[in-house]
Amino acid sequence: MNKQQIYVDMDDVICATTENYTWIAQQEFGKAVPYEAITSFNLQQSFQLTDSEYDHFFSIIHRPEVLMSFKPVENAITTLKNWSSRGYNIEVVTGRPSSTKDTSIDWLKRYCVPFQALTMVDKYNREKINSKKAISLDTLSRKHYAFAVEDSWEMACFISTRMNTDVALIDRPWNRGYNMVQRVNRIKGWQDIAQPEKLKSEIQI
Repeated sequence: MNKQQIYVDMDDVICATTENYTWIAQQEFGKAVPYEAITSFNLQQSFQLTDSEYDHFFSIIHRPEVLMSFKPVENAITTLKNWSSRGYNIEVVTGRPSSTKDTSIDWLKRYCVPFQALTMVDKYNREKINSKKAISLDTLSRKHYAFAVEDSWEMACFISTRMNTDVALIDRPWNRGYNMVQRVNRIKGWQDIAQPEKLKSEIQI
């Protein structure tokens, strides 16, 4: 079997991150926002934070000890190991700040996630991105993947339209309410795409 490259996002796709943000916001700012109420990918908006509060929140959630405390998303690692055993190459593609690269690799290794590369991408046009560690969206658009797994509606649309790549969009509160577009298929979780032989029929690669 010829190896095919698969794009897999990290936060809320492999690593369960946002569910932990609720208690951080509660602890730091007294903001009681349930997970299901996080309906915007813009966390400042979801948690109703001021600019200074958001800057503080952003720094906390990207501290090494906080990132390392997060657990894997259910069924993610089992599925990725299955894909890897079938000959697929897993490329973890994340929009995390470039400063978190070493910690992100440590997390992936801690949980024995099979991956051939960790690619940092400036997905969200952040100012403090190290161009030596992260690539631009334009550079990403020139890469080729068999398919992708994402939780960001914006990125799913970018991948499907700009890169002509099929996307499995894992259902999350912040990506609901959008009309489905061609080549983007909503799934409930990893169990929906667990078997490689079903990938073609389920996300139409």
